[in-house]
Amino acid sequence: MIPTKLSVHTLANITGIVVPMLVTLCAIPLYLSLIGTAQYGTLLLVVSLLAYFAAFDFGIGQAVNRSLASEDNRTENSLILWTGLGIGFAVSLVGSGILYFAARVLFQSVFIFTEQTRAEAMTTIPLLVFIVPIMSLTSILSGALQGKSLFIQSNIAQTVGFSSIQLLPLFAAALGYHTLMPLILFSTFGRVCWLLLLGIMVQHAIKPEFPKLSKKHALKLFNFGSWATVSGLTVPFLTVVDRVFIATLMGSASVAVSSIAFTINMRMYLLPIALSAALFPLFSKSDFSSLRLTLEKGIRVLTGIQTPILVMIILFIHPFLDVWLGSAMSAKLSTLILILVIGVWINGPNYTPHTLLTASGRPDIFARIYLAELAPFLISLWYAITYFGLVGAMWIITIRYIFDAVLAFKLTHSTKLFIHSWVQTVPAITVAYVGALNIDNPILYAICCVLSLVLSVITVIKVVPKDVLNQVLHTLKLNYAFQ
Repeated sequence: MIPTKLSVHTLANITGIVVPMLVTLCAIPLYLSLIGTAQYGTLLLVVSLLAYFAAFDFGIGQAVNRSLASEDNRTENSLILWTGLGIGFAVSLVGSGILYFAARVLFQSVFIFTEQTRAEAMTTIPLLVFIVPIMSLTSILSGALQGKSLFIQSNIAQTVGFSSIQLLPLFAAALGYHTLMPLILFSTFGRVCWLLLLGIMVQHAIKPEFPKLSKKHALKLFNFGSWATVSGLTVPFLTVVDRVFIATLMGSASVAVSSIAFTINMRMYLLPIALSAALFPLFSKSDFSSLRLTLEKGIRVLTGIQTPILVMIILFIHPFLDVWLGSAMSAKLSTLILILVIGVWINGPNYTPHTLLTASGRPDIFARIYLAELAPFLISLWYAITYFGLVGAMWIITIRYIFDAVLAFKLTHSTKLFIHSWVQTVPAITVAYVGALNIDNPILYAICCVLSLVLSVITVIKVVPKDVLNQVLHTLKLNYAFQ
């Protein structure tokens, strides 16, 4: 049986994702109404660029998480924390410096901006440089809490911080400040609040001693963090580069459409992200063989439970978008999201083997994979956007997700287990796609809705281990249990 604490931690992580997700869903139509699609696309592009350069924490956040998970001595915990913060701050300054020059080139010469938007973007560069260290320190403090399995505290801080980042700029827009500088400035206030809240929580939980750096721990953090950084820089680049290409080839309005699609796409990974975050400290302090059972159960749980979630997204995304953003935006977005769902369908269960390999001290494996696929991905993405627009971009990104998943299962010798579980989800997902593609035929659509939802429930019962189902039902205080 999956440990009760793991279930609680996963639930805490889900809550920490769901609340910000709801805030985002409420905020997006308000942003589009207040500042317009093009300006919102520009704002998202600037934030995406910022998020990429914030990855210059040298993987220290994840390294601190892993080190603290296996250390109980208060003095050692303090040394790990202060060393991580010191290194993280220093290397984030490098990221700030690179961002300063890269942003000037991108804003002036690469992105398709109006002259007014270009001028606005240029004025934000000093503020973006200031934000990078804040984001780096936030990542490290959050990693410290998670390393000590304090997921409730970590997710409270994440919920408050993320909500502030979303809502404070919206408040500025409502007051009539529609240019980039005040919008990003108000989001900075939210980031500072997030950092301060994490600092208070870490101080209370770990009770660090007087600041002191440790050469021994610095080497350990660098040893793990160096490859984690390669991965941490490559993955955000692979994620952000599509928006850079879209901004270069299609303009800011298309960036807004693709960014909303990716926002919804990332929310589909709610369960995999929540479970993998809870598993990371557990995997960090155990050997590979003893966690084989947990790996297998994790794959089966994710494969099974995500099935009804994906079925509902496939079936109802178009009507939801009609109500949420209007028919014009819905027509553009629904096709993109239906493509991305295919990637989630296969890549979602990959989060468990991916987490196992990284937490076991092998972040280099995926770093090497990401580096190897970088050039083919960029060439394919540029070609796809040039000739097929946003639809082409979504297909290339989906193919990359599938490729990453296949390699992760192969490296952890769990391919057969995944295929056995995944095949059982095919009927429910296939029927759901038939319904979504025939939404204009009410009778066929209704039949597909009922049938695919029933099939998805059957899939959960067949794929998810019975002890896990019993535990979930017990947690929800239901009287019926599967024998």
